[in-house]
Amino acid sequence: MYKDDKKMDPLFSSIHKLRKINFSLMPAYVGVTHAQFHILRLLHKEHFLQGCKNEQPGLKIGQLAKFLEQAAPTISQRVSELEKLGYIKRMPDANDRRITYVCLTDAGAEAINTSFENVMQTMQHIREKVGDDVIQEFTRVVDILADATAEVMGSEFPNSNIGGCPKHE
Repeated sequence: MYKDDKKMDPLFSSIHKLRKINFSLMPAYVGVTHAQFHILRLLHKEHFLQGCKNEQPGLKIGQLAKFLEQAAPTISQRVSELEKLGYIKRMPDANDRRITYVCLTDAGAEAINTSFENVMQTMQHIREKVGDDVIQEFTRVVDILADATAEVMGSEFPNSNIGGCPKHE
């Protein structure tokens, strides 16, 4: 039987607050859902990585599904919604018509850049308000909790390198 441990209540409450902030912070700037925002974020990252190499025009639905750990049909539906908004487009492979890439449009790149600028301004204001020492301590504690959680659950956090979320040293 589950025993309600009052010592854990502050941890649950703090995690809930962080999730609520994370879910609302970035998507609000571009008018998309949190799930749609993460597709845009991955495509934005891919746009800059591949733009320099010019190897492929974007990511396949299957790649997005793998990175986001969601079913391909779910990702395909979200891609369709973003396509209707004009933020992304599908591009068939020039050599193999069975392969379709998803990439950002200019409007999508502008939306995600605006979002990142706004988030960075917000984060800068937070840093100024609480100070660098608090930010460093917060980061240290979150890393400890993330490592402990991964150890207890017997796994690493999947795709931790996707989206620029490396451990802070």
